[in-house]
Amino acid sequence: MREISVNGQKRAAVGKKATKALRKEGLVPCNIYGEKRNEKGLPEAEAFYVPFTELRKVIYTPHVYVVKLNIEGSERVAIIKELQFHPVTDALLHIDFYEVNETKPITVGIPVKLNGLAEGVKAGGKLNLAIRKLDVTAPYKQIVIYTPHVYVVKLNIEGSERVAIIKELQFHPVTDALLHIDFYEVNETKPITVGIPVKLNGLAEGVKAGGKLNLAIRKLDVTAPYKQIPEVLDVDVTALQLGKSIKVAELQFEGLEIATPKEVIVCSVKATRASRSAAAAAETAEA
Repeated sequence: MREISVNGQKRAAVGKKATKALRKEGLVPCNIYGEKRNEKGLPEAEAFYVPFTELRKVIYTPHVYVVKLNIEGSERVAIIKELQFHPVTDALLHIDFYEVNETKPITVGIPVKLNGLAEGVKAGGKLNLAIRKLDVTAPYKQIVIYTPHVYVVKLNIEGSERVAIIKELQFHPVTDALLHIDFYEVNETKPITVGIPVKLNGLAEGVKAGGKLNLAIRKLDVTAPYKQIPEVLDVDVTALQLGKSIKVAELQFEGLEIATPKEVIVCSVKATRASRSAAAAAETAEA
């Protein structure tokens, strides 16, 4: 799992008035639940706060992070247990963290990735992902294979150092237990082909006009030595107009060869009811 560092301060006061004052200053009230228990044997919360600017990178992402909290010099390792948002403005109101360590199993939802071209799709059908995440239980250090990221794995096999990526995973068809892993050894000069997540940046002109931005493909296959391959592929959509799309052929990334077919659509801005209404109103006004 990815790790990220966040700094917080202890809360001197709790309650509605105190938390409301914190939010006005751009601070988010938080609790962390750890090993400490109360007289009833239930986990006891420690109250602190964190600037919203530090939490943005943790909250608005599809990734599952292990958060390294520094609360006035006290180092804690945790995952996000629960988020509370305002029902109208959708502003972040509160976060509960759950303290973890390298041996204690945790249960988290990990994104599902579908691989291969289904025979049913070849026959004209549409593939449907019914559930985007599966809950898995393991110590957090072991939850590497269940992530959308591409990791370079440094293997130490009885003192022999090898650098590799995961080539193939085999799971039990019923229990989904991991049965086998094939690794593919890499070096700093040998090109490899891997799927890298696409990240859309900017506010598209078509979205400003009332359209909806749609990401058609979540990963692009790229070929390059592993040291040159980034964690994400940034695609600028600022100039994308309503009803238009960006295809693979229009993209270039320094040092990378794109292996995905050029005619594949990466993203598009589709018309919505609001954009159609706005266009109709504009036509009526001109008339």
